[in-house]
Amino acid sequence: MGRAFRCILPGQAERYPSASIYRPSGLDLFLYRDWHICSGIPWLPLSWVRAANGYGRVKRLARPESARWYLRLFHEAGVLRPLPVELPRLPSAARDSTRKVASGFALLLGLRWLTEGPGEPAPFARSFAAVWCGIGERAAGEAIRELLALDVIRQQEKHRAGAKAMRLFLPGSGTPKKVAEGEPR
Repeated sequence: MGRAFRCILPGQAERYPSASIYRPSGLDLFLYRDWHICSGIPWLPLSWVRAANGYGRVKRLARPESARWYLRLFHEAGVLRPLPVELPRLPSAARDSTRKVASGFALLLGLRWLTEGPGEPAPFARSFAAVWCGIGERAAGEAIRELLALDVIRQQEKHRAGAKAMRLFLPGSGTPKKVAEGEPR
């Protein structure tokens, strides 16, 4: 606490300490202090630091996304264990990116269910899935489409957040949807 160390934000290969962690008095929150302020944000919640290492850059997170990255951080630190999430088995021919996205989705649900209760659907947009699972956005989108076609994940509903609608997902049954004749796979 309060001691300087080398910055762990993306793109900060440096030789001298330029970051530290503080807990402001009266707050149950730890903040990351970026002393050279390369991101333009001098004080960052730890969830933003974790997310920045996924995104490859610092970005401001809305509260819901920040909450997901806190859960991920606590899991990776060995503080939280996600609830088990059973997804249907993937075919042996499934791509590595599809396996990563399925695994990432199960982790997301298992962590969310700790706070929101088992069985609650979750948003899983390709842009978030890409960062969460450590793959490119295009590959994440293709993997989500494949998981939907295989009924490994299933869209439950759409949640409206202002003018924007978010698709929400839960595990599927594993019964692949039949592709209509002439419809692209």
